[in-house]
Amino acid sequence: MTRFWKFCVVIACTGLVTMAMLACGNKQLEGTLQKIDSVSGQVTVKLKDGSVVDFNLKDVKPEAIVNAVGLPSLETGDAVVVERDKDKKVTALKTNTAELEGTIKALDNEKKTAAIVSDDNQILEVKVGDGAAFTALREGQWVTVKYNVVTIVGTVKPVKYSLVTEVTPLDSGNVSPSSGRFDKGTNLLLKATPRPNYEFIEWVGTASGTSNPLSVKMDSDKKVVASFKKIVYPVGANAEPLNGGTVSGGGTYDAGSQRSLTATPNPGYRFDRWGGSLTGAANPISFLLDGNKLVTAYFTKIHKLTTSSVPSDGGTINPVGGVYDAGTKVDLSLTPSFPYYPTTWTGADNNNVFPTKVTMDDDKHVTATFARSVEGPPRKASGVVYRDSLGRTPTIVSIKIQLNQFEWVQGEIIFQTPNTANTPVRAYIQDPAGNIVKDFGSIKQTNFNFMAAAAGQYTVVLQNESIWYASYNLTYSVWGKPQ
Repeated sequence: MTRFWKFCVVIACTGLVTMAMLACGNKQLEGTLQKIDSVSGQVTVKLKDGSVVDFNLKDVKPEAIVNAVGLPSLETGDAVVVERDKDKKVTALKTNTAELEGTIKALDNEKKTAAIVSDDNQILEVKVGDGAAFTALREGQWVTVKYNVVTIVGTVKPVKYSLVTEVTPLDSGNVSPSSGRFDKGTNLLLKATPRPNYEFIEWVGTASGTSNPLSVKMDSDKKVVASFKKIVYPVGANAEPLNGGTVSGGGTYDAGSQRSLTATPNPGYRFDRWGGSLTGAANPISFLLDGNKLVTAYFTKIHKLTTSSVPSDGGTINPVGGVYDAGTKVDLSLTPSFPYYPTTWTGADNNNVFPTKVTMDDDKHVTATFARSVEGPPRKASGVVYRDSLGRTPTIVSIKIQLNQFEWVQGEIIFQTPNTANTPVRAYIQDPAGNIVKDFGSIKQTNFNFMAAAAGQYTVVLQNESIWYASYNLTYSVWGKPQ
């Protein structure tokens, strides 16, 4: 398919040559070629304002269509200019091309056309519809053609030099202006712009130096290369304390790369946190390298705690063990098993108090020693628990038991009611502060034991919540240290 050019008979002259111009009254609209049918000649152009122009090349006057021999064919997506008259009828279609320079090779007086040859031997036939304008042209003249304007530069081809620029490495930046042909003696200012994470180093080729921008005089063809290099940043990684562990991942790396650091504690230490250019406790830690990094991995000294009970069934220790930061004071408590009571600690800060503490300034082992309690004489309590349905004040029976720390109470509670259902009665035990330490719920009978965590008066509470009255029998004994 042939590329079409249309020029509206405009000739401009420079220097001492007189300008002759025939003005066009038609309106020119820029747009994009959406469709062209080489058989039917039907054309669709979408203008910049979004509107669409449909027309047929057959309806355009022949002199308004100029063939550019040897130029690429007109294709969908090309930038074009549509010319319309006052009635909005399309009168011309031309490609929205860059400037073309060349020499007038031949003039056709009959057709009023000029054949212009460019430096790269492309031939453009320009239709000049006005006789007076045509007479201004001469073979051998050097002219420029851009859109619908033919400009006569002179009879001698001006000296021009080519500029070609490159960048290294590839895609590391760009140079402006990137290329072109310029009149001899033109002073250009070349500017190198690096891509993110690159930096400009120097110019090489027919122009050199480190200045940016760089002034270049076009006194010959030029090929200039802008050299860039990837920016690199150091990643420094330290351990605190030095013997606390190691950090991997430090070094020098390309800017913009994704990096990570890993902290590995030495035996007897744990990783605590990051400081410096990075913060947080994630390990490993990932980051985007956007500058110099100096990072410290902080480690903390740790110690191991272990415990044991003697005898092994004498009771349990809470916590049973663990790993703690150096200097931590760990609270140690214990729960004796029936019928044992604790006698002493070994390895604690204070071996004679319950609970106690242990300071983790080294690996520690703490032992709790228990002794077997001795059963005291049996004790009994009995009576009746009433409910207000009989018109009496409700009875809550409270049976007081005085205990020393770590003494045990072992016993049995039995309730009897006047009905065959033998409805349950609630029972619970309170400590000296009134807190319920053992709740039996609603029961008919239960065997129990409990230990006094602290010295004082404990209370067995019996409360009738569902029957007129209930009789009770409580038998128990106190287990304590041998006398």
